[in-house]
Amino acid sequence: MGLFHNHFNTFFSMKSFSALLIACVFALVCFTTTSCSVHRHNVGNVSANPTVTKSTHQWYAFWGLLAINKDEKANFTKDVNDAQIVTKTTFVDGLINGLISFSTCSRRTVEVRK
Repeated sequence: MGLFHNHFNTFFSMKSFSALLIACVFALVCFTTTSCSVHRHNVGNVSANPTVTKSTHQWYAFWGLLAINKDEKANFTKDVNDAQIVTKTTFVDGLINGLISFSTCSRRTVEVRK
């Protein structure tokens, strides 16, 4: 009876550990594989292949509902003429979002291309 009891406990502890591990991997994949969405906004006449001239990061709270550093972004793109403003989620943004997703904050990259 004692031998069966020890194997029974080992089986359930391994089973619960496996379930916990699978749940953690699933959550990590869900939080780090955010859509690589890109929004391009053309201001004036933009060349066919613009290159990045400035880059910054936009931080959001409450799953993107509240921009944290909104004023900084407004100053960043204030005097932009004949350029393309690109807002996107990069791979690094996805990793950071996965690590801090429990705090409801997220990050996106903003680029100015001319």
